[in-house]
Amino acid sequence: MDYEQSDQWDLALRSRLSAASCFWRAGQPDQARELFEAMIQEHPTQEQAIREVVASLEHDYPKPSSSV
Repeated sequence: MDYEQSDQWDLALRSRLSAASCFWRAGQPDQARELFEAMIQEHPTQEQAIREVVASLEHDYPKPSSSV
């Protein structure tokens, strides 16, 4: 079911947040950041909540430091 087509915007946003979070946890934080930024552009009133999700992911799943 497409939440946006059925005018369930809150569920659509939650679904997209979940998908972007999955990218992050799967080791693709750059892809996730692109998705989060797109969500902020589309839902500016939810920017704070989206940024809180990003901050939580940054804390719980930090980028591994590269060893040289």
